[in-house]
Amino acid sequence: MSELLAIAPDRLVTMLQTKSREAFSLLYDSYNEALFGIICRMVDNRAAAEELLQDSFVKIWKNIHLYDAGKGTLFTWMLNIARNAAIDKLRSRSYQDSLKNQPLTENVNTITANSVVNPQQNDIGLKKQVGKQFFIFFFKSCQP
Repeated sequence: MSELLAIAPDRLVTMLQTKSREAFSLLYDSYNEALFGIICRMVDNRAAAEELLQDSFVKIWKNIHLYDAGKGTLFTWMLNIARNAAIDKLRSRSYQDSLKNQPLTENVNTITANSVVNPQQNDIGLKKQVGKQFFIFFFKSCQP
């Protein structure tokens, strides 16, 4: 971060716009942890967050010419790119399906951890017995 502070933000942007690999390396080294932390908090999946971080920096590299200092700081602009990438990922069908298709052990642990009601051994088969009694009562009351 100290190297980045030695370069004025407008100079860094100019270097990035000329596709300076040194400037991009400096930018990545300075901001990857901050952007990764934000993405991780949104996605809650390390592998997906790493992929999104990489995609975000590629997008930053390709679209640095769109950055306008009059609209905000470079970090804010980059943050919005990373945040939008994470939101797109969360909304994607493939990500939603991956949440539904967890391995069995994860589903069992999730159900157990989130369970509010703990069934008792005496409750096993109770619905079935109650259902039988209801039908017997119903049919008896319907006969002339």
